[in-house]
This record gives sequence, structure tokens and C-alpha cells, in this order.
Amino acid sequence: MQKKWQIYTVFLVVLGTSPILITLLKYNAHLGTYSSNPEDWGAFGSLLGGLFTYLAAVGTIGTLLFLIIQQQRNEQSREKHERLIIQQMDVLAFEQYRNHRMMFFDKLNELSKEYNGEIHFPERDRVYSSLFYMNTPRETTFRLSIDAEKGTRFHDIIDCIAKYKEISALLTDYKNGRKITKLLIEIADLNYCLGISLKRPPRSGDIFFHGQSIAVNVECIDKAIERIERVLNEIMYFSENQPLESIYHKAQGPYLRDYVKAQLAIPKNSDFNIYE
Repeated sequence: MQKKWQIYTVFLVVLGTSPILITLLKYNAHLGTYSSNPEDWGAFGSLLGGLFTYLAAVGTIGTLLFLIIQQQRNEQSREKHERLIIQQMDVLAFEQYRNHRMMFFDKLNELSKEYNGEIHFPERDRVYSSLFYMNTPRETTFRLSIDAEKGTRFHDIIDCIAKYKEISALLTDYKNGRKITKLLIEIADLNYCLGISLKRPPRSGDIFFHGQSIAVNVECIDKAIERIERVLNEIMYFSENQPLESIYHKAQGPYLRDYVKAQLAIPKNSDFNIYE
């Protein structure tokens, strides 16, 4: 590119000086080199004045052309620099998005280890995409809004909090067959929202819904609630929100266990069954 502009510059210099050389040669051919006639010198002075005026005009045009070329070069350099900055910002945004996902997955892995591998999170990508649905490789949000007035999405953080509060209310007043069914459905749904699955083989007392484990054992329902509470509050902390009030103590004791067993023994509740 630089060589190309050098050729253009030489061409413009030759083009600009050619008329001067041609004029001087013609003047020399017609009037000679020296003269004692004052009129010839007057004509020669007029010629020089005209040539200098021409040179000034050519110089002005050349300066303008130089400035235009320099501006174009600066514009090209600026555009190239801006493209480079945009590319770097895209790379940084993608790294931020990837690191945020990895940190979330690492947190779930830590939770799985805390429960000695009894639970795991096989659908981590789905859980992340549901909770941080606004995140893309170009933009990452760290804080999740829990303002229900701004609207909710299926299985997002606001939906999870609503299910958690519903479970809390049902644990306070569960002595009704329909409420027990609703309680188990809400627990199963929230476990799904959070991606909690049992990693161990089925054991006696595990509750199944249409043949699928809901990650609850009837003998220790409070343990399932505690897991939900722990995982959800870790997500609340990860998303820069305050933890939710503890509720697993409401499921402690034999009363809820016995009531669930009694309700699931009724044939009309055949959607649920207890693994023997």
C-alpha cells in the first residue's frame, strides 16, 4: 500500500511540474536565452510570476490531496483499531460468560460432594439456562432480580422462590389429602427446577411419581426439604440475593411421614407410590 502511494505521489509531482517545464522550453525556443531588450525581461518576469502563481496553486492542491489521503489513512487506522477493540471485548465477554457458567457448575459439584454423592445435577446446563436465561456469550448478568412484579418465567429464580414459599405454607397445614398431593408435586417440581436428582440406587421409602423418583424418601422428608433449601440458598447467594428463611424443620417428626404414608396408601393417589 505504501509503495502504491509513492507511485501516485511521483506521478502527481511530474504532472504538476510538466506544464512549467514545457512553458520554459517554449519560451526559450521562441525568445532565446539572453536578451538586452527590457521588454523581453518584462515578459520573462510576467512569465515567472505566472509560473509561481501556478506553483502556489499546485502546492495548495497537493497539500489538500495530502490532507485528504492522510485523513483516509487515519480513518482506516481508526476503524481497524475499533474492530480490534470490538473483537477483544467479544472475547472478554465470552470468557466472562464461560467462567460464570463454570463457577455455577463448580458450586453444584461442591453441593453434591457435601451430600456424599447421594445427589447430583445431571442437567446443569438446563438449570443454568433457566435461572440465567438472559445470559449470552456477549453479555453476562450476575445478579438475578427476585421482583415478581417484573414478571416471571417458567423455572426461573422467581418461580423457584414461589414454589419454595408454597411448600412452606403446605408444611404448615398439610392435613388434607389434596394438600399432601400438592405438597409432593411442588417438591418434585422444585427439585426439577434446581436439577436435584438422586444418584444412589432406589431404596425402601423412596417416593415415585409415574415411575420417576422425586428425590424424596418418605422416612426422611425433612432431609429432602433441607437439600432443596440448601441448594436454593446457594443459588440465591450466587446470584447476589439474600438467603430464604429456613423451612425444613417444619417437615421434621413422625407426623408428616405417617400422614404421607396414609394418603399414598389410598388407591386414588396411585400417581404416587412408595418404593418397597
